[in-house]
Amino acid sequence: MKRLAFWAVLVLSLAVNATVAVQVVRARAPAMPLIQALTLGSEQRSRIMELRRSFLADRELLRGRTSALRAELATLLTGDHPDEAAIDAVIGRISASQIALQHRVVDHVLAVRGVLTPEQRPRFEELMRKQLVAGVPTQEECPMSTLQETPR
Repeated sequence: MKRLAFWAVLVLSLAVNATVAVQVVRARAPAMPLIQALTLGSEQRSRIMELRRSFLADRELLRGRTSALRAELATLLTGDHPDEAAIDAVIGRISASQIALQHRVVDHVLAVRGVLTPEQRPRFEELMRKQLVAGVPTQEECPMSTLQETPR
């Protein structure tokens, strides 16, 4: 029972800390519009928008999966005799989902980087470094979140 209480407190603590960290990052560092920072050409802009749409769809799928697993964990933590093996299994699946999201973020950043010219890459890398250290791309917004489609 002590082990179960430990895991419950750990999961709750991580969730609260992550929420607070996201709020602090949002308050301190508003996103810089990629289009203004890099002066993208129309082809680059179109390609990055395609990459962004794909990334956002995948991100939502992974977030939904993680959220459902957290709900499952919450259910497993209740009751008279919580199944610790089932709890451990769900924690493992939550971790796998979070790792998959991190890999997807990295794939997206590399794909966007591939669209840029050698002259644009240093500025992009500077922006990515700041956002990755702050946790922005993995926690909340896509690095290209301020890039908007232009009406045709």
